[in-house]
Amino acid sequence: MQLPLRRSDWEKYLEWAVDSFKLTTAGVTDQLQTHSHFCYSDFNDIFSSIQRLDADVISIEASKSDMKLLAAFEQHSYSNHIGPGVYDIHSPRVPSTPEIKDRIKGMLKFIPKDQLFINPVSLTTPVKLLAFD
Repeated sequence: MQLPLRRSDWEKYLEWAVDSFKLTTAGVTDQLQTHSHFCYSDFNDIFSSIQRLDADVISIEASKSDMKLLAAFEQHSYSNHIGPGVYDIHSPRVPSTPEIKDRIKGMLKFIPKDQLFINPVSLTTPVKLLAFD
């Protein structure tokens, strides 16, 4: 989904989108996690709506933006899990293991370890970070 072109239409659209997500996930049991994926988003513009989703995990594109999107989590409080992508699925180059470890260390500067999910690529299922040296 994309935001409407006219900024004046954003509030009504975001209210509808969040209400639709909450209605869709209302019957989910505690044994299941709800995930929402945000690709190439400017979180500062829609952060209050992201919080209102109350998804267990939000997956976000972080590698292509060189982790710049993660700065939004310094400015805004977010209590659920965050799954930034470790590398861009559209890139023909897969980063080396040391590069991936460096990216994870960079993520930990913005996101507490207990909230961090590692997304191997931006479109796969995230996995919880259990141990990292």
